[in-house]
Amino acid sequence: MPEDVKQPVSTDETSAPVGTDETSSAVTQDEINVPKARLDEVLSKNKALQKKISEIEAKQEKAREEQLAKNGEVQTLYDEAKAKIQTLTQDNERLRLIEQAERDSLLSQIPEDKREKYAESKYDNEILRDLVSEFSKAPAPKMVNDQPGAGRMNDLTDSIIDNMDDQEKRSRWSDIVNYYRNKPSS
Repeated sequence: MPEDVKQPVSTDETSAPVGTDETSSAVTQDEINVPKARLDEVLSKNKALQKKISEIEAKQEKAREEQLAKNGEVQTLYDEAKAKIQTLTQDNERLRLIEQAERDSLLSQIPEDKREKYAESKYDNEILRDLVSEFSKAPAPKMVNDQPGAGRMNDLTDSIIDNMDDQEKRSRWSDIVNYYRNKPSS
């Protein structure tokens, strides 16, 4: 008999492994005969469900790791904020001491009779600086002659007026007129 010809297998025979009892086999020939299309469909659904389960498990693990990392970051951010607050508190105290020293210095430059009035806390250092500059200015010299233009009139003489150009004479015309009005007659 040639080898490429196969003999049909009878369906009456069950193939049982050697040394096993036929009655112990719970699977019958009818249960084994599932259409290939149905088997492929069930296997593909099984594969898809296994894939979804593994994706969900991976997502859950990633979310848990992110949550732990996030909680770790929160602790880090908390530590950074606490250090920043401590630094800012120290800087604030240092600046407060500098401002107080400047305030004391400015108050010492104000005349004693007015110092108590400005020592109140409602005046900040900028106002005190302005006050010190006002008090430290030398009083303006009083004019001997309180007539308008009298301050500039003293610098005019006949020779200065003669040497002026026309533009300068126009700009100082009222001073020139006042000079000649008040000039002693000789």
